[in-house]
Amino acid sequence: MKLYHGCSVENLRSILVNGLCPRLEKKSNWTKAPSRSDMVYLTVAYPFYFALSHKGTVAVVEIDTKGLSRKRFYPDEDFIALALSRQDVKELDAVHGQSRDSLETYQHGWKLSLGYLGNCCYQGTIPPSGVTRYCLFDPKARPELAAEMRDDPLVNLTNYATMGESYRRLVAWMFGDRKVLPMVADTKQQLESMQRSTIGADFIEAAEKRLALWKKESRDRTGIHVFQPSLALA
Repeated sequence: MKLYHGCSVENLRSILVNGLCPRLEKKSNWTKAPSRSDMVYLTVAYPFYFALSHKGTVAVVEIDTKGLSRKRFYPDEDFIALALSRQDVKELDAVHGQSRDSLETYQHGWKLSLGYLGNCCYQGTIPPSGVTRYCLFDPKARPELAAEMRDDPLVNLTNYATMGESYRRLVAWMFGDRKVLPMVADTKQQLESMQRSTIGADFIEAAEKRLALWKKESRDRTGIHVFQPSLALA
């Protein structure tokens, strides 16, 4: 299984030498609902969204789980909190801390966390040998693509059920494993639905322009570079 982690280029340099390490004493990126300091967070769907919280060129590392202990995988506490609160915003804040602190209780649910939210976590350091590839992305070179990935994708159970496949295909395209961006198929479907309805011509024209844009973007690899870990950064 391949999982992904978004980071800054500065962190990538350390990952290639020392492995993917938990944050330990460093501050969490999420002040309202801080993450576990002993965990590395992994995803199949959102690595570029998380990476783009950093400035400048960002990186996403691909992890092969084959050599990693299954006993160290845990569900993302967000998955547990969302499930326990039934995605009720008022209850979510109340149960998030509880879910994070008692994560060991739910260790068996890490595959459910991946399947229903697209995220999980790993306790301890993932060694450099676990990194199979990494992708460098310059958002300034690809503003439309960056905006598509940077806009909050609503990391919750409902949105992942609807958009998860599209998010996973986008990650695959970024790593060169797919020829066409998933937004092409998504926009085609929207356009066909519009054409069957009584929606105005202006909306159809806008959808046609979006379709042309994503077709063009699919043929362009500017600002995107994929490397094997042996080709370490200079």
